[in-house]
Amino acid sequence: MKYVAIDTSTLTGCSEEEISEIMDYFTKYEVEVIDESFESLEDKGMVSEYNDIEGILLTITGIEENTSNKIVI
Repeated sequence: MKYVAIDTSTLTGCSEEEISEIMDYFTKYEVEVIDESFESLEDKGMVSEYNDIEGILLTITGIEENTSNKIVI
């Protein structure tokens, strides 16, 4: 896994701070964390001809709970 891509465009109603917290959380995997959709990964040439990517792509639809030590997405 070379990166974690998170499509934050689906996070309507979330503050920039909440989005930043989500992005920061995934840095624990010690790979680059990027804000990209599948389409933007394709545009950047990061998708193979077989629709494979070299990372993980997460599409988050909302935040259920956000406390000082826990975020439920």
